[in-house]
Amino acid sequence: MRKLFVLLALLTAASQTQAELGFTTLTATTTSQTLTFSPAKSDVGICNYGAVIVYFRLFWEDETPAAATSAHNAIPAGSATAPYCVGVGDAGTTPAPWKHLTYISASSTATVTVTSE
Repeated sequence: MRKLFVLLALLTAASQTQAELGFTTLTATTTSQTLTFSPAKSDVGICNYGAVIVYFRLFWEDETPAAATSAHNAIPAGSATAPYCVGVGDAGTTPAPWKHLTYISASSTATVTVTSE
């Protein structure tokens, strides 16, 4: 999984657009937001390019998404040249796979890139 996210960072810097590579770029703010995957995904990768911590939650296909808060999964600050990336594999339980991602920044805004398969 770690190799996938090293590749993710390298591909993001490539000359192709993110849409061509299957990435979604989001702006995390201090208000929780939701990204819905259609169709649902087995693996989700998230890279934080911002200078602040970003928090996230993932929800299964039949769950109702709830707001992310600072009590949830943290992605440490990164930068444009050195993003901090994490990956979450298959939920491992039924129902799977992942359908919703909620995210929020600790303060100000942060750019987050999401990839999924």
